[in-house]
Amino acid sequence: MPGGRHGFVIGDVSGHGVGQSLIMSEVRSALRSLVKTEHDLGKILASINRRLLDDAPDEIFVTLMIVQLDPETMHYTYATAGHAGLLIRPNGTYEELRSESLALGLTREARYTTSSSRAFHVGETLLMTTDGLEERHSPANELFGRTRMIHEVQVAGSCTSEQLIRRLIDAATSFSRGVRQHDDVTMVVIRRTDSSGDMRSAGERSYDAQHPHRVTAPPPHPPANDRVRSPHS
Repeated sequence: MPGGRHGFVIGDVSGHGVGQSLIMSEVRSALRSLVKTEHDLGKILASINRRLLDDAPDEIFVTLMIVQLDPETMHYTYATAGHAGLLIRPNGTYEELRSESLALGLTREARYTTSSSRAFHVGETLLMTTDGLEERHSPANELFGRTRMIHEVQVAGSCTSEQLIRRLIDAATSFSRGVRQHDDVTMVVIRRTDSSGDMRSAGERSYDAQHPHRVTAPPPHPPANDRVRSPHS
């Protein structure tokens, strides 16, 4: 992104199928183009909202969250469109990162804003997921839920982001005890590991902010149903 900043995105499209895959591909392409010149995250979401209203069928909408992190100052901003993230602190507390903005593709009246700049402190984890993780069911029809998700982050210690993603997937799979997964699960994890500014992230791709070479991270277990993948930056 402009100024050497790093961008992280997660999104989810309503429904499943070829049409939804095409829409998400369009969103990903638009994002990659817009972030090259635009630093205002709210304006980026507003532009994508207009494109979807022009091109997408009425019944399809997209939830999305975008985070912009400056690796020099370790401050970040974010904007959301019907999608929330979690900031989980090493002391066990957490904060939901969200706004009141609507999902993309619903109305031209929607407004999208960029958050104020926030410090990313040592030991903090920013977790962004699609709802397929929280909504994993046990045989008793109990949800895996946010509390269990946050607990897994808290007890994970200083593991890598890739290891944390695997831990969350394994915990949800164990909790479901063979109950079929009904929705896709996509995650982006960003962790600040030390005071020197080392920051590690993982999703479909992973890199160290100090050495931004890209490597493919191990993918989650795919569900049996058709999969619609969300974009990551």
